[in-house]
Amino acid sequence: MAAALTLLVVAGGLAYLLVSLTRKGEDSPDIQSHLESADAALAEGRLRRAVEEFSKARELALQRPDVLSAAQHRALLQRHREASLVADLLSESLDEILLRAARSPEEEWKAQFEKRYRGPGQANAVIFDAEVRRDAAGSYHVDWDLKPGDEPARLDINDLAVLHDLPLNEPRRLLFGARLGSIAREQNGVWVVRFDPSSGVLLTDPHVVAACYPAPVDDTLRPLLEQQKKWTEER
Repeated sequence: MAAALTLLVVAGGLAYLLVSLTRKGEDSPDIQSHLESADAALAEGRLRRAVEEFSKARELALQRPDVLSAAQHRALLQRHREASLVADLLSESLDEILLRAARSPEEEWKAQFEKRYRGPGQANAVIFDAEVRRDAAGSYHVDWDLKPGDEPARLDINDLAVLHDLPLNEPRRLLFGARLGSIAREQNGVWVVRFDPSSGVLLTDPHVVAACYPAPVDDTLRPLLEQQKKWTEER
């Protein structure tokens, strides 16, 4: 009787293991199929569809955290963030926005900015392909000129968390994006463009970059994406 009970327990344990493995095997192709659909959507320039597919893959991964490794979870999150950012690119240049801001009364501009660029689902992202450096005081500088007519203006990227801990003591080319945080006149009447601190994303995925970049992802750009991918994996 004891032997029979032991066999029953062992058999039950094996059955549970088989069920677990079967479920894990069923979930994995679902995640993979969403990733493949996301890649197909990116290849067709269907950014919103790609974001939806990445979102579905993330939902499945959260439901079954044992399906993906920690590194795979981070990679999925990174691709989702990149695609979401590119899908929400501004439809106008920063210079055009600054010109409109300069022509508007202060309170009117504040209301416009909140409505156009701060609400959920708004196109409020900017991508930079530029040299970035950190000076001796720890401030970040991007080689990007604003030309909003006769008004002085500058970019402030100091709050972007994505830049922290990067090796930027010397100027480095970066391909990164962020979402608008504020555009306002500050000290001495200078217009300052700031960004949501947590919105910064290094671009690493050739499929995502190909969907938004004006030039092909060639041998001059691919090493930069690989380096940035390495930085994201080390965090």
